[in-house]
Amino acid sequence: MPTGWSDKYEDMGGDYSWDDRYGSGAVLAVELGLGKAKPLMARLDNYGGGQAIFESEAKPGQLYMWQSEVGEIDRIVSPTSLAEVKNLIAAGKISTIQLETVTLPSPQE
Repeated sequence: MPTGWSDKYEDMGGDYSWDDRYGSGAVLAVELGLGKAKPLMARLDNYGGGQAIFESEAKPGQLYMWQSEVGEIDRIVSPTSLAEVKNLIAAGKISTIQLETVTLPSPQE
């Protein structure tokens, strides 16, 4: 695990962030059409906090980054594996992770 990050549920915000009904990250993921979120790792508060990596039940294997301080979720375009994401973060290259903002699904007619 990269320094300053954790994969422990409580370190990732616990129920406050990931409870299916009330967790801010989990609720936002559902609102954006991603389904149930499974948290994988998050930046610890004493290292800046505000970022978490998760995958969604609706799109298994696809990684997302929740930017809690700005209230958005981005799809991780590249790299595509959690191991590669961890390596970039550990190398201090988090800014090289390619992201695409997830927007609300279009209403069906």
